[in-house]
Amino acid sequence: MSELLIDLLKCLASPNMDLRRRILELSMDLTVDKNVEKAVQFLKKEVLRTQEEANTMDKQASHEYRQLLVRSIHQCTVKYPSVAGLIVPVLSEYLVEPGPSAVDVMLFIREIIVKEPQLHDVILAKLLEVFGSITSARVLRVMLWVLGTHSNTVEEATNTVDAIKAAVGPLPLVPVEKNATPGKGENGGADAEADAAKLTTTTLNADGTYVTTVTDSGPVLPTSGELPLRNLLVGGDFFLASALSNTLVKLVLVIKGDENKQTKNKLKMEAMELINEVLSLGVKSNPAIDNDSHERITLCLTLLQNALSPMAQVLIDDSPKAFVDTVQSATATQSDSQADRQQPTVPVDAGLKFTQLTKDKGNKLEEEMEVEDVSLAGSSAKGKKSVFVSRLDRVVQLTGFSDPVYAEATVLVNQFDISVDVLVVNQTADVMQNLSVELATVGDLKLCERPQAYTMAPKEQINMKVSIKVSS
Repeated sequence: MSELLIDLLKCLASPNMDLRRRILELSMDLTVDKNVEKAVQFLKKEVLRTQEEANTMDKQASHEYRQLLVRSIHQCTVKYPSVAGLIVPVLSEYLVEPGPSAVDVMLFIREIIVKEPQLHDVILAKLLEVFGSITSARVLRVMLWVLGTHSNTVEEATNTVDAIKAAVGPLPLVPVEKNATPGKGENGGADAEADAAKLTTTTLNADGTYVTTVTDSGPVLPTSGELPLRNLLVGGDFFLASALSNTLVKLVLVIKGDENKQTKNKLKMEAMELINEVLSLGVKSNPAIDNDSHERITLCLTLLQNALSPMAQVLIDDSPKAFVDTVQSATATQSDSQADRQQPTVPVDAGLKFTQLTKDKGNKLEEEMEVEDVSLAGSSAKGKKSVFVSRLDRVVQLTGFSDPVYAEATVLVNQFDISVDVLVVNQTADVMQNLSVELATVGDLKLCERPQAYTMAPKEQINMKVSIKVSS
């Protein structure tokens, strides 16, 4: 079936969304090492086709189909990381789109940069390129974590700080009133920032009249549509503000060495200025910043002032390590689930064992092994338990633990055969003679042979084998 994967993917031309979903699910099961590259190339072309036909297709259906394609590509790349380089540059273009597909792409990139270190430079360059255009707060939070964790050199840290400053825009940050009336401007934060940047003066003319002039008090602040990150911050998203502060601390602390001291001090001052502005914004906002975000941002300021704090080590080293452990654990879990899904195959000409037709009835050991094999095969299909646990499930206690003779039986049932393994323990300090187990059957059950009598020494234990047939 794996040879027909591309033919199956061609059926994605159908506009039926349910059919597309089923085709992609089946295609993921048919993907192997030989055809994964062709499959990813085909899905890549489908993603590009949805972008070209966005104007002619239904917008909601186009987003849903693109999300299915992104998730399928993600699954292929997780199973076969070698194809990640083919698809990362294409998927990065969809980070600027609103909706769940952008979140899926960002989570996919966050995982790939850990699994494929050779794509580190390419991924960072792409993220910095689109950083200023991201409109989703969740995508920005994940992207800030990736940039702060994986910017390991002075140049990368400097470029990331510059990108953040450009996305935030000039200071100060003017909060947006949540209860502002609609009549005061449709642009909300844009009007507030524009008004704050203007200075109104009134002068008295010689003829006694008053003249009011409006002048710019500083640089014109960009509108919220031009800087999505600034819009989210002044709109009161302080969870994003705490993630931004956390990233700035990482970028400063990653720079080490006396030769980079001047660059580190410069980035440190810029980071502290921006974090202080965010805190000031939180105090002036309505509603004000929440306690958790305020505490987190304040901690970031403290870490910038005391880089030798143990918390700095946790932030730089332990946080990335925890994510790597999570990715490895998820990969191992996925591998185990795929192994569980693979059912053992049996050749069509494999023989069947019938214990009733066993030739050598005198060989009790062979017969008992056959019965046990059949019973354990049935139990493994249900619960896939170990042999020891499977036998424990069939143990029936016949006497009490404090009785002079303790007895328990293990019952193995195979269609018309019942095998009973009885364990007898002499718990006394005396020798017991002519000790046997009496079994009574009812109905269609027939005892093949009665257990023989034994002489048991003190503390001795023996096993008795009893076979029962079902007569129809």
